Amino acid sequence: DGDRVALKLHFGEYGNFRQVRSTFLAQIVQNVKRLGGRPFLTDANSLGGSRSHAVSHIETAFRHGFSMANVGAPVIIADGLTGRDCVEIDVDGVHFKRVHVASSTYHADCLISLAHFKGDVKGEGHYWAATLKNIGMGLASKRGKAAIHAMSPPKVTSKCINCLECVGWCQSEAILKTGSRVEVDPDRCSMCGECVAFCPVEAVDIDWVFDERLQERYVEYAKGALKG
Repeated sequence: DGDRVALKLHFGEYGNFRQVRSTFLAQIVQNVKRLGGRPFLTDANSLGGSRSHAVSHIETAFRHGFSMANVGAPVIIADGLTGRDCVEIDVDGVHFKRVHVASSTYHADCLISLAHFKGDVKGEGHYWAATLKNIGMGLASKRGKAAIHAMSPPKVTSKCINCLECVGWCQSEAILKTGSRVEVDPDRCSMCGECVAFCPVEAVDIDWVFDERLQERYVEYAKGALKG
């Protein structure tokens, strides 16, 4: 009674139809309210696409029917306007000692996962994704999502327009401008992924993890998300 209840779902990339329908959410919201809870719909920002920052993320959610009028609960983007609103949590895992989890869900009193079950193809293999990915990958901040996917330090590609936006975001001072080129110093890079997440022209590339380590990593993030 009185709990702030985070209903964690995927609002769907703009134009998709595979996400859980808003009509189902309306029923769940009513039940949570009946029990005295204060529900809100939430997800964390993605690394790209129409959900990469809170403004377009909420616009996408509304276009797919997840509005206060339709569902009866507000939409709150869990890691804030740009994806940096997160909490660092100790997990002492195999891949991560600390994880960066979206703050709105971490500080909520209750978390309900509303996952759409799907097959996901990575490289030559495939796996089934549902609740653990919805919480682990879904509640990682932008920095966390990049860290889950990264195999090696990022590289700046020929798409770079020398705006130096990445330099301002890099907390390790690992991005250097040498002449007309922008480069990442692998010895300084902390693998936080902020340069990948915030490059306005997607000029920073990364070697993605395509094997079982990807699943192990987002399960460690799920552990951190549930620790709160």
